[in-house]
Amino acid sequence: IISGHRLVECDISEFDPFQNTEQLRKVLQSLQEYYTDIRRKINLGIGDKFLVESLKNEAEFRSYQLLTHAEDKDVFRQSLQFDSTVFNSLKVKFALESISAFHQNDFVKFFK
Repeated sequence: IISGHRLVECDISEFDPFQNTEQLRKVLQSLQEYYTDIRRKINLGIGDKFLVESLKNEAEFRSYQLLTHAEDKDVFRQSLQFDSTVFNSLKVKFALESISAFHQNDFVKFFK
């Protein structure tokens, strides 16, 4: 994310934003699978305090996952699978509101 931000104005021969986004999506997908596995273990009673601690930034990274797939209309359904604490977090709500504005072509609300 930071690379994309800092290098966005570079020439395509130095930085490929499309490739960066694809790599970001792959990393975020792996992270989503990690979070899902951790929650499954915790729900089965296998988790310990370290597993629970590893979820502290889940809402933030789930929101990045949503935002990198904003053009996908299925993104809203995917968010319904999140743990309720994550789904109701301010970060995920912000991401979903932004995506909703994007789908409604409400660019004023989107950029706010």
